[in-house]
Order: sequence, then structure tokens, then C-alpha cells
Amino acid sequence: MAFIADGSGVGSVKLTYTSSRATDDLDTQLVRAMVAKVSESGESKVGKGGQLDEPDFIRSVVNILGEEIVSINSISVGRTAQRKQLVMAIGVDEKPSNEALKKIDEIPAIEKQHDEPNFIRSIVNILGEEILNINSMSVSRTAQRKQVVMAIGVDEKPSNEALKKIDEIPAIEKMIKIEQVFNCVIPYVHDVDDRNSISLVCRRLYELDGITRKHVTVHVLYCPNPSCLTQRFPFIDSLTLEGFSPLHINSNWRDYKRIQITPWIKEIAVKFTCLKELHIQGLVVYERSLETLATSRGKDLRVLKIDNCDGLWTKGLVHVAKYCNQLRTLSLDDSITGLESFHLRLPFNYRYDFEDLTILARKCSKSLLEEFSGAYYGKGEDYVDFKLPPNLRCFGIYDLPVTALTSLLPLANQLKELNLQCMESGPTCWCFLIKKCFNLEVLYTEDKCGDKGLEFVGMFCEKLRKFTHAGSDVTHKGLIDLAYGCKNLEYLRVSRLKDISNQAMECVGTHLKNLRDFRIILKYWKTDIPLDNGIRAMLTGCNKLERLDINLGRGGLTDVGLGYIGKYGHNLKYLSLERIGESDAGLVELSKGCPKLRTLRMTDCPFSEQAVTNLVFNMHSLRYICVKSDYRTVLALTRPDFEL
Repeated sequence: MAFIADGSGVGSVKLTYTSSRATDDLDTQLVRAMVAKVSESGESKVGKGGQLDEPDFIRSVVNILGEEIVSINSISVGRTAQRKQLVMAIGVDEKPSNEALKKIDEIPAIEKQHDEPNFIRSIVNILGEEILNINSMSVSRTAQRKQVVMAIGVDEKPSNEALKKIDEIPAIEKMIKIEQVFNCVIPYVHDVDDRNSISLVCRRLYELDGITRKHVTVHVLYCPNPSCLTQRFPFIDSLTLEGFSPLHINSNWRDYKRIQITPWIKEIAVKFTCLKELHIQGLVVYERSLETLATSRGKDLRVLKIDNCDGLWTKGLVHVAKYCNQLRTLSLDDSITGLESFHLRLPFNYRYDFEDLTILARKCSKSLLEEFSGAYYGKGEDYVDFKLPPNLRCFGIYDLPVTALTSLLPLANQLKELNLQCMESGPTCWCFLIKKCFNLEVLYTEDKCGDKGLEFVGMFCEKLRKFTHAGSDVTHKGLIDLAYGCKNLEYLRVSRLKDISNQAMECVGTHLKNLRDFRIILKYWKTDIPLDNGIRAMLTGCNKLERLDINLGRGGLTDVGLGYIGKYGHNLKYLSLERIGESDAGLVELSKGCPKLRTLRMTDCPFSEQAVTNLVFNMHSLRYICVKSDYRTVLALTRPDFEL
């Protein structure tokens, strides 16, 4: 064996030797002689670049082990980096004596690592004296040859005396309780799923999550008792109370009327002293409830949103205007200053006087008003002189007439949200308005332009995040143009498709990587069915998808497609199927996947009661399931063990 020095230094040396007598019989004397020869080849202790080496330290280690008659079975030598410290690993058949280890530790060339090998045993002994059960232990280093970090989990909380003893162990630099860490970290965790996972770890983290949670959304259908909420989350400053969505109010009218918000308002009035934001949707809100809310929490409320609710009349809103003098989102009275958002959405049979809207808009034209939506334009009125606030960011008026565009077009390029909804007048082509809204992020339209309208949206609204199209004459071509242009979409709903294709679904999966909510309703004939491959491509590409609502008609999706939903719908939490599937086999395949699914709705699907029952028992994450057939509810179940 020969080593030739070229001036660059040896990076690493590995010796491999196999005895002729047996593969596992290594002659210690021979290995020692070979290592000694290697170490003697070093001519200088100072290498190029000022590197300090000790060529004799390898021989010294081997000699010490030879004196102990300890057989060496493996040896390897390397460096932490080029021209840095040498690292040697030696394997032996027997454990060396403490004296031999001490001699090796005293070799000058070996860098000392200041560890205390008994400190782990000391900690375990102290916890043992307390008769505490250790359920987990992990040991690691902050970096190579740096401080040791040890995390210990116990079933019961140690006494202060035991903690003091552990803290006094000389080898321990600092002891930190896990509560101190989470007290600092949890307030910065805002994702609901992350919060829920943390709260399941232990009782202490469950309590920390409860006292630090700032926003909670409650489905009143699942939680009729408001006291559960106050006990679990006593310090929230934002609350959303959800009842029925607008699509399900008509079909569930009796249940909708039975859900009372009065108990919740009373609980809010007494217990929620930190509440600043309240959002109510899909519930019955009476005048006395608003009066109680306004008189008790009005001085603290900053945001009040009431959407798609019944029982709401002007007298109730007068109480809000009178007592909620710090309100920033919703105003019906001049006593509220600093108005930032004005949103009106009442039942369809209720109308505001246009003169009131004109006065309000004129008074707010020099204020901070940014949102103006939910009202109606009257027929036959002249809106040429109607002025909108200069800081407008969100605009949505039902049945917007062309004559009102003179005040809207100059503000089009600063709009973030636009709602072009029709209630009484027919659909209109809004392409000339869309192409001026370069900064749109949210768009609702019922235009009659069809694929051309979606093409314009894709060309001019690249920042769009949420898009709802309820117009007509839309095909798979328009969907493809939209997906190519609006790659930041997170919400997409197209409710009157004439046809759909696998190519369009694949295009959605390829370009809309941020999509979280996807809803399509096929109203007419389809040109490329089934969409099994398209659904697979879409779910594979849109791996962030949490809600999927599909209505494709008979044959639009087979049992194979349902299996793809189960296999690739890793993050789905809400799934609605209408006229989907062929047999119970598809539902069985679906139940094998979707590990996060919480809500499942099925309408006119060919599945038996036995298949639905098996699905409920197999999908442990499921919290609510609704099965409908021929416009009537066949099954509606909520898990009895569901908790906030």
C-alpha cells in the first residue's frame, strides 16, 4: 500500500481487510501494523494552509486497544470537511475498560467533547423518585459536537421540588417547560386544522387552544347549545353563526324556521365580553334579538354581517344604528363615523328607497367607504348624476342598468370585487366592463356572453381568486380559456354548463394549483362522458381542493370516477354528488379514501341504504351526511359524538 502526496492533502482513508481464515476474523496485530504505517507516512504536523494534524494519534488509539487485547472488527477515518478535523470510528468485539477509554481521551490530538454521560440517568432517577411514568424521550444535538437537547414526556406533572432538582444538575444549561413554549407559539397558529390537531395532544394544549382561539365558526345545526361554546372558547373576538345555505333554505323550510338565534344572542350578550366581529347567515333574526345584541355588545362591535336571514326588518336595524357607534362594517345611521363598508342584503321582497341610497352614498362619498353592495336599482330611473364614493373597492347592485355606468367606469380599475347579479331584468353582456377591471379578485356574473365572457375574464382578470358564473351558453371551451388566464383562482363555480369534457377538467388540474372550492352543474347535453379521467387529472393537479360539488347527470361519472375521488381527494372536507355513480361498488370505493371528509351530500344517486350505512361506519372523519331523492330528504344524519 502506498500513498502519494500531491500537495492537496488526503481527504479520507478507509481500510478494508478480510482474513483468509474467515470473513469475520481480523488479525488485530496486522490491522495495527497497517494503521501504524499510514500514520508514519505523515512528514509534518502542519499541512498546507495551516492545518494542524497529529499523524500519531491513530496509532496511539490502536496501540491502547492492543494492550487491552481487544479485537478490532472495523475502522474508518474521514474528515468533517476538506482540511478540517479528522473523525475516526473503531468497532471492537469487547467493551474496553474505563482505564483504556481514559487513556484514549487523554491523547492531545483528540478534541474533547464536554458531555456529562450521567445527566440522563440523573433526570430519570429524580422522576423515578416521584413515581412518574415517562411516556416519551428523545435526545439530539443542536449541531455536530454541540449541546445536547433532550425532551421528556411524563403522564403527570412533576412537583416543583423535582423540577428544581433537575434544574440544579450541573450539566443542564437551561430547562424549559413545554407550556412556556406553546404559550408563545399557539397564538401565532391560525389554521383551524392545525389548531384542532394541537388541542388533541394533551389536556394542557386543549386548554391553551381554548383560551387563545380568536375566531370560531359554529354550524348551529350541529351545536344547538351555546353554553358549550362559551366554556370551550371564552375569549374569542370573532364569531360566525351558520344555519342553512341559500340553496337549501327552500328544501328545508320547516327546519330553517325552527332554528332560533335568540339563545345565541343571549349568550353573546352575557358571556362574550371580547367579541368584536359577528357574522350571522342562514338563520331567522328577529327584532328583539338585534335589540338585545345592540344594547349589550353594541359598544364593542366593529363588524356585523347578516346574510341570507329571515325576520330582519327596519326596526331591528334601527337598534343597531343607535347603539353600535363603533361599527366599521354596516351602517344605517349618521351617528356611525368612519364608515368603511356598507352592505345591504335583505329578503327579495324588501326594497330600499332609491332616494335613501342616494343620500347615503352622497354623504359617504368623501369618507372611507369601500364596499357598496346588495341594493336594487329601480326601473325607469335616471342614474346619470349618481356618484359613487371615490375609494370604492367592492361594488354589487342588482339589475345594474347601463345608464349607471358613467359613475362606475372611472372606478373600474380599482375594483377588487364586482357582483353583476340579475333579479328582475334579463342577463346583459358585460364584456366592455370586465376588460377595464384589471385588479378584480372576486367576480359574480350572470352575463349572456357565454364562452366569450369567460375568455374576456381570462384575458383581463389575471388576479381573480373567486369566480362565480351563473349565465348561459358556457361550454368546456370557455372553461379552458378561464383556466389558462386566471391561474390564481381559489374558488370556481359554473352553474349552467352546456357541455363538459375531460380536456377541460385536465386543464383545470394543470393550471389552477390553488383551487380549494370547485362547483360545476351541467344543465344540458354533455359531449365527452364519462369524466372519470378528467376528475382524476383535476384532483391530482388541484391537491389543495377542500370542496367539490358536481352535478353531471346520468353517466357523467361512473363507479371508477368515484374511486378516483376517494383515492385522490386527500384534502376534501365537503363533497356534494348529484346524479353520480352507477352502483354500490362506487360508494364502497369512495369510502376507502377521503380521510378528511366531514360533509357528504348525495342527490338522486343510485346507492342502496346498506351501502350508505357502510360508508357512514367506514368514514370516521364524516360529521354530516344528507341523502335526497325525488326532491325529498331520505336520510340526514349528524354524528352524536360531534363536539366543537
